[in-house]
Parts: sequence; structure tokens; C-alpha cells
Amino acid sequence: MPTEATHANQAEPDLGERLKSPDEAVARKATAEAKKNIANVDGATICLMAYRLFLLGERDEAVFWFYAGQLRLRYYLGIYKGDPTAAGVLDAVVETFGPPINQYAFGDIPKLAKTIGDVLAWDEKTPNHIHPPLAQALPEAEWPRVRERIRSGMLDLKQMMLEQADEIRAQRKAQGID
Repeated sequence: MPTEATHANQAEPDLGERLKSPDEAVARKATAEAKKNIANVDGATICLMAYRLFLLGERDEAVFWFYAGQLRLRYYLGIYKGDPTAAGVLDAVVETFGPPINQYAFGDIPKLAKTIGDVLAWDEKTPNHIHPPLAQALPEAEWPRVRERIRSGMLDLKQMMLEQADEIRAQRKAQGID
């Protein structure tokens, strides 16, 4: 059963700052710590970790963690019944970290589809201890329904990408990306 203490990032309080460090060794150590304690790392911080991995040249791993972070952040927002502007966090994360990661990821649609499947499998077996304060969350009985709705949305994205792969490739070529 969740407790009030699990609503905040339980990893070291300065994890985000260390992920942003200009010192590559510090950032790599923070990344390793985040992965080791991932059940206690919030979705936005997972996306920050993904972005840092991308900048460090770990592009495929970055794609995985970017989608894992989005999934976890969407869960959090899906059960949060507090301030409606909190959804802006997801928009900010996607707008800040998404463009370079997605530009890379969409260059190989089958690989991205597999990665999304891997993210969903990882999520199925990996605990998630991050949730809003209980006073600001939907009743716990509703959490599984919200989780399945969000997972279904990611499956829909995967299917849409596969169905529109040729169109996506043509758009990328027209834009000079590929």
C-alpha cells in the first residue's frame, strides 16, 4: 500500500542536478544510480536521464528510457486529481527532451516499435513507487484502470507507427532528415 512518503522522488534529492552536470562522469554515475533505483524515480527525471544518455551517445538506451519515463509520468498524471496545470509537466518534458530523441527513434520504425514493446514489458515487471500524495490522487481502486488506459495508448502509438511507417519515412525524407 502506498504511503504519503512515496509521492516524491525517493532517489537522492540532487539526482536531477547530477544528471544535468557538465561532468560526464558525474552524469554517468547519476544515470547508473537512477537505473538501480528506478522504481523510486519519477517519470520526468527518467526522461531527463534519457536525454542525458542521448547526449552521451547512448541513443538506443535513451529512446527506451524516454518512452519509459513518459509512460510513468502519464500514470502519475492519470491518477493525480490536484492542480490541472500539472499536465503541463508532460508537455514540457516532451517539448524539451523529445525532438532529438524522437528524430533519432523514428529513423527506424520497426526498432522503435520493438522498443515500445520492451518498455511495456519492463513496466509490467518493474515496481513504480511514485504517485501523488494520497489526498490528491484518485481512489487506489481506480489506478489499474488508468494504468491500462495509458498502456493501451502506447500500444495504439506502436500500431499507428507500424501502419504509417512508409508515410513517416516519406515525411522524414521530404524534411531532409533521412
